[in-house]
Amino acid sequence: MRNMSIPEIVIRPLSLTGKILIIINILGILIGWIYMFYHYSQLPEIIATNFNSDGAAIGYGHKSALLIAPTILTITILLILLIIHYRFTLVMHYPWLINLPAFSLIIASPKLSPKLRAEFINRIFNVVLLIMLGISWLIPLIAFLTINGAINKHLPFNPLLIILPILIMIPISFYIYYQIYHQLIHTIKQQDLHTTE
Repeated sequence: MRNMSIPEIVIRPLSLTGKILIIINILGILIGWIYMFYHYSQLPEIIATNFNSDGAAIGYGHKSALLIAPTILTITILLILLIIHYRFTLVMHYPWLINLPAFSLIIASPKLSPKLRAEFINRIFNVVLLIMLGISWLIPLIAFLTINGAINKHLPFNPLLIILPILIMIPISFYIYYQIYHQLIHTIKQQDLHTTE
């Protein structure tokens, strides 16, 4: 794919919303790891690690297996935070990496001022942070479930509920993307009206 770039963007810090979302994501990670480390030494070496849909233990393994999912999720979240940090570089030099082709094309409109362009890019990446909430808060949920399941050999509730935070975030995120897209179109039309007057 050819390297297309977006017109000038005034690099702006994340909005207050973005900063709050980062803090909430980091809190999710910290709470999960603190809970895991607090209880880890109290667990026997061999624990229940697999559970059926009723929450009953069906597999056993070493307690270190409890660290796999939180580690993978933490690495994923840290990579997303790195992307958030370099969002303007990515959008300016590799806009096709944003999996929103329509947004990439519209944000390149010369009718948008560099300041407005940066504002809309920040808003899109705030949605990425919102989606990340569903992932980061899986860490304490998984820690709680697996440690309680390991100790009691039965989960306190259906393990399918683990995906609930993500299922909640997906439609909310699409709705917010939809709203940002329409506000972007409206802003471009308003800019167009002001330039023709």
